[in-house]
Amino acid sequence: MKKKRFFYAFLAARAVCTGLCVSCEKDNQGGEEPAPEPPATETPEVSLRLADGSEDSFSLTHGVDGTVSGTVEFSFTANLSSVSEEDVTVSFDASCDGISAGKISLSKKEVTIPAGDSSSENVTVTVTDWSELASVTEAGEYVLTVKIASASVETGSNSSIEVTVSKPAYSESVFPDFGDDFLNISSEQLLTDAGYVVNTDYTSWTFNFWSTNGATLENPVDNTVTGTGGSDVAVDNDMINFTVDFNETKTIGGLYFQHWGASYCPTVIRLSVSSDGESWVEMGTLDKSSVTSVYVGFREPLVTRYLKYEMLEISGTRVDIMKMNVYQK
Repeated sequence: MKKKRFFYAFLAARAVCTGLCVSCEKDNQGGEEPAPEPPATETPEVSLRLADGSEDSFSLTHGVDGTVSGTVEFSFTANLSSVSEEDVTVSFDASCDGISAGKISLSKKEVTIPAGDSSSENVTVTVTDWSELASVTEAGEYVLTVKIASASVETGSNSSIEVTVSKPAYSESVFPDFGDDFLNISSEQLLTDAGYVVNTDYTSWTFNFWSTNGATLENPVDNTVTGTGGSDVAVDNDMINFTVDFNETKTIGGLYFQHWGASYCPTVIRLSVSSDGESWVEMGTLDKSSVTSVYVGFREPLVTRYLKYEMLEISGTRVDIMKMNVYQK
């Protein structure tokens, strides 16, 4: 009987111990499992980038009058490395070597990237006034920089953009040193073989005719030279001169002149060019030997808008001119 009581007591004790162990294990596990940590979010950074189609290099001109001219214009955007849950504001500063910051125009000095977007609208940078470089006679390159001045988020590694602006050296003449060998008697074959194409679009050019000693010219307005008349320009006991404004810059390698006949031709002519239609630079003189028509070739291509033709010597008492063709590239 004592053995049975001992056995029952042992079973009861073991049950209590088992319950305690289970309870301790649950306590050690802390009850319910902890909630998972929220995923890490990337903090957006803002940077600048040239807009599609924008150039990063520009060239200016330094004219014979000393004026530096040219338009520099490009666009850029502010971009986030990741989408922001809030609006992001970004402001900009711009500067350029050699000129005041006030010469630089920005279409917007501050932009807002709306929440959920990653890029701003385009900002356009424009510079048209380069007068502060007029006193710089040597060639040079100038860097125009746009940078982030402030932002409501951190700035990335590309916090600025740069474009290069090149200015040539100042020269008192845009034309080459002509010399005695610049003009030569040529031919249509030589000019076309050199890659020049004839241009006979006379009516798009502006002519002005006059005589050397004041004699009255025949057909000085509507004539075969201008393409607006059927008769040549002619004069008795004097010589003919004219200027032509092509109304655009041309790269010219030669000219063609035609007269009514050999006795109507000048024996010596002079050709000149101008960068403004007022101040003229002599290209040279040419002995035409009284031929009815003549092709005049240039030693090298000449870029000009304005040309002047002058008769210096004649062999007869009457001269004329019927046509002038241009060979250009």
